[in-house]
Amino acid sequence: MAAVGRGRLIAWLVIAALATYLLFFGGAWLGLYISDLRIVTVAAAVGLLVAWAIVARTNPAWRPRSVLLPAIFAALASLAISTVFSRYPRVSLEYLGYAVVLAALYLLLVRLLADPFFRQRLVTLGSALFVAVVAGYVFLVVRHWIDWWSATGSLTVPPLRPDYESLTYGTPSTVLTVAAMLAVPAIASALGSRRLGVALAAVILVLVGVIAILTGSRAGWLAMAIALAVTGVVALAEPTARARIRAAIAESRFRRLVPVIVVLALGVAVVLGPAVLRRARSRPS
Repeated sequence: MAAVGRGRLIAWLVIAALATYLLFFGGAWLGLYISDLRIVTVAAAVGLLVAWAIVARTNPAWRPRSVLLPAIFAALASLAISTVFSRYPRVSLEYLGYAVVLAALYLLLVRLLADPFFRQRLVTLGSALFVAVVAGYVFLVVRHWIDWWSATGSLTVPPLRPDYESLTYGTPSTVLTVAAMLAVPAIASALGSRRLGVALAAVILVLVGVIAILTGSRAGWLAMAIALAVTGVVALAEPTARARIRAAIAESRFRRLVPVIVVLALGVAVVLGPAVLRRARSRPS
């Protein structure tokens, strides 16, 4: 049992390290456009998949299963057909290979989330990475704003996406995408807390809103508006979800949090409203 526990712990440390590397480097701008780093990333992913295949061979519980398997096979078949008739078969074959690796990694993630040991740790890791992305981006944006105020000599309304700050992703819009996706496990982890679950989830949503404003991603604003509208409709259509919403609104902690959120939203609107309007009216570059 001790050996099994130690093996799981080692596997988790490897997965956590690879996931962090992929988020900030392998799957970011450098990992996509520097060929040597891309080779390292693909090799690491293949190594992880080979280890999974070895485990799945002796343990049926780890064999790939997903309700999306038909859709995955259909997408890969479409890419394979396109590769056969492509004008540039080498390039098409390369992207087909990337698609196969990504599909296999998704199926591995499904199996990891089905295991209580890995599921709990993956949610915690996702929450920690969300905090790291948000804190790092806000810190760098504020630093750019300080340089802006020093140059202007006064506290003027700062620009959005200052100096095109984008961490390691090459574009501020990707920062918003990453933050929004990592917010999902963070919210799930927060709602698991009985004492401050709703308040923590609200704070996470506010942080995503802050990142959305700072990145100035108009496509991101539209996508988030659509996602919120669809989520609201789905939630209101489900009786259980409606009951949870009513229970959350009835909590005294929630009622105390609403004025704070309103005041913060008004403050952001006053300070950054002009910059948001300028960004919304500007032409795409």
